Amino acid sequence: AVTGWFEDLREPAAIQEALNVLAGTEGLPTPTPIFDGVADQDWSAVWKKSWEVTRFTERLVVVPEWLEVPKLAEGEHAIILDPGMAFGTGTHETTRLCAELIEAEIARRPGLELFDVGTGTGILAVAGILLGARAAVGCDTDPAAVQVARETASRNGVEASFESFEGSADGTEKRWPLVVGNLLAPLIKKIAQDLADRTSEDGALIVSGLLTRQVG
Repeated sequence: AVTGWFEDLREPAAIQEALNVLAGTEGLPTPTPIFDGVADQDWSAVWKKSWEVTRFTERLVVVPEWLEVPKLAEGEHAIILDPGMAFGTGTHETTRLCAELIEAEIARRPGLELFDVGTGTGILAVAGILLGARAAVGCDTDPAAVQVARETASRNGVEASFESFEGSADGTEKRWPLVVGNLLAPLIKKIAQDLADRTSEDGALIVSGLLTRQVG
C-alpha cells in the first residue's frame, strides 16, 4: 500500500487520473485510492515517536538523539542522529547498502579517507569515521544539509576528522581512495565523470539510488 498526504485535497479526481497514468506507464493494475481526513497535529513529534534505534550495519546502530544509546557489543558503534531538514536517517535501503560497502572497504583498507557526495545528514561520512576512516569530507548542494552534517559529526565526537562544503563533486580537485554517492539515477548520470575524477586510481566508487528498471 502507498500512503499520500495532501495539505488541501480539493481535486481527488485529478489524483485518480495521475495514478491511472502512472499505473499504465509502469504496467501496474489501476489503483482505487481511498481518501480520508487526518486531524492536524505536531507532525515532528509524531514522527519522532515512530523512529526507533535501528541496526545500520554489522557494527553500527543508528540512535535518534532523543533516545538512550543501547548497550553495545565490543566493536560496535552508535551514530547519534537528528536529521533536521536533511536527508538520511539510516532506515532507507540505499543508505544501508552504502554503509555496508563502506564498512567492507574500511575493513580492507583501514585509515583511508572518504568523500561523501550528497552527504545529507552526514550519516555515511560519520559512519566511515567511526568505522576507522582517517577523515571524511561531505558535500551537498543544500546549505541546510551542510550544517546538519556538521552537527552530526559534532554530536558523534568526530568533528575534528570531518569537513563539509556546499557544492558537488566538481567543487574540489582532490582524489579519494573511497568516494560515495547515495543519490538518484539522473544525478548519478549527470555527475558520473566528476565522481570518477574524484576517485583515486586504485580507489573505490560506491553509488546507490538506482531503481531496478534504471540499471543496464
